[in-house]
Amino acid sequence: MITAKINDTDLKIKFSYDAFVPSNPRSSVCEILRPNGTEDEVVSIGKATCAPEDNYCKSKGRKLAFARAIRAYDRKVRREFWAVFHNTTGHPNWVK
Repeated sequence: MITAKINDTDLKIKFSYDAFVPSNPRSSVCEILRPNGTEDEVVSIGKATCAPEDNYCKSKGRKLAFARAIRAYDRKVRREFWAVFHNTTGHPNWVK
């Protein structure tokens, strides 16, 4: 789980992955959560599902699910999200 402060709001970014089942395609899910007392409130969700004929790549699925989860935010906020993502996942930071 990644914690971030975006626009003076504390948020958590959580990734989950479906277990491999031969009859179901694999998928990656990204949830953006806002801490709310004892429970976390879901702000947005992004999901990337791998086609059955494709090779599953956790890294690509995570990026695509993350991009879909932050799609509703304006460009400035998305840049902040990407900066946090690149700094915590170890991927090169191409965001300037």
